[in-house]
Amino acid sequence: MLAYADQPLTPLVQRAADESAAICAAGGMAALGTSGPPAYALLGQNVLDAVAGFFFSVEPQVFAGVFPMLTRNPCGDLSSYVTAPATTLPNLASIEVPVLVVGGTRDALYPPPAGRRQAARYTGSRAVTFRSLPRTGHALSFERGRRALQRHMDSWLTDNRF
Repeated sequence: MLAYADQPLTPLVQRAADESAAICAAGGMAALGTSGPPAYALLGQNVLDAVAGFFFSVEPQVFAGVFPMLTRNPCGDLSSYVTAPATTLPNLASIEVPVLVVGGTRDALYPPPAGRRQAARYTGSRAVTFRSLPRTGHALSFERGRRALQRHMDSWLTDNRF
């Protein structure tokens, strides 16, 4: 579970979800800009939203390469951010496989202690590991702490014989 937690929505996520819901209620956008299937929207409607929501310690050249690749999301996926916790929370205890939860200490969408709380919800698993990445935002794999993420993932996969 990377950079996500079943919790009440933060104001930033709620605002982004509301903006996306308004776009989706009006029919949404084409998936690929001017083409592709309809009923898509961005989570965060501009560069400032993306920076505020996804990044904390991204290197400028990484941001320059990543931002243009942010894709639109299906409207159904976006609307699930609001309803998912009611569905998933009652079922987390039934997960019995090993679980890794990783969060950034500067994640604006799911700020601490969201990750630690999420890890504690997997009560049916024999092995739950929580890792926190210092000075890292929501986009874990693009932040300066991405190598620590890779080390945590490698270690966890090895330790759990995957």
